[in-house]
Amino acid sequence: MAARTTDAQNKPKSDHAGFAPLPELPSVFAVRRNNLSMFALQLNTGEVCVVSPVKGLAEQVRASLSELGPVGFLFAPNHYHNLGLEEYSHAYPEAKLIAPTGAIPRLKEVTGLSFAGPDDLALALPENTTLLDTVGLKTGESWVRVQTNGSTAWIVADAFCGPDLYGGTDGPELLKPFPKFGLGDKDQYLPWLERQLTQDLPDTLIPCHGNAVQSPSLCEQVLNLVKERL
Repeated sequence: MAARTTDAQNKPKSDHAGFAPLPELPSVFAVRRNNLSMFALQLNTGEVCVVSPVKGLAEQVRASLSELGPVGFLFAPNHYHNLGLEEYSHAYPEAKLIAPTGAIPRLKEVTGLSFAGPDDLALALPENTTLLDTVGLKTGESWVRVQTNGSTAWIVADAFCGPDLYGGTDGPELLKPFPKFGLGDKDQYLPWLERQLTQDLPDTLIPCHGNAVQSPSLCEQVLNLVKERL
């Protein structure tokens, strides 16, 4: 059975004033506002990448971000996570706006901002951190994979959410709008996801929406979830 991370140190606190480190994930920091989280990745360049900037927190997190390093990148993990981009691009005008290639056309249309693809960010990521381009999703979503000490964590945007979002007791959940607005081609997505699970064997799922889930049976939980719900 999947175990929800309930220790306060294992998830960003609601309305937290600044970024806090995620246990056992060096160079990854998080802050949460209500049920929505954003992340800061320390890069091998000494810079920081803000993943999925949350609207209304730019000034609150400025001090904690400055302690981690200069903000070099703002990363929108799909085309729906765009509400905070203008705010953070003004707060950090030198930062490069980055998005998955498949998400860029819609992001440009919605925000009026200019985005580059993920290549420069990918080169700056620490050796244990990788961007995963999903297959079969409408949103162009990318995940962040962090591997450390024999453990693998996936940081995801809208493909999954924490069990607390809808009052569940354990295990990952599907974000309710995902099947209609996120899933594009089920016949592409499910085989890709199964291959990625088999390759990575993640034991930690860290969603933008809701609490993180950590379990040695996470792969089985994810597979059962998508096969039942999609």
